[in-house]
Amino acid sequence: MTIDSPRRGSLTAYVADFIAALRQAIEVTTQDGCNLDHRTYAVRGTADNPMSRDEEAAKAFDILAPVLGEERARTLVDRVWSVELLASARQLRPLLEA
Repeated sequence: MTIDSPRRGSLTAYVADFIAALRQAIEVTTQDGCNLDHRTYAVRGTADNPMSRDEEAAKAFDILAPVLGEERARTLVDRVWSVELLASARQLRPLLEA
């Protein structure tokens, strides 16, 4: 996604414009004429609507598995969650090579 920000040059302004572009609204009119609407102001995964650890792990796995294979993707996700236990971040490198 690209955003044409009229306030170019300011990272804060760019991020604010990007977040605003993520907001979504839906309006539905039912067959009996009832109007329903919903607006999402905090998209899932943002600071205002964070994902749970399980949701983050599942999303990472869904993205990584087609590239790395299921076993390596699962191992990588597990090791990233416990990165503080690794002697060196270099231990992740073999898992990142496709």
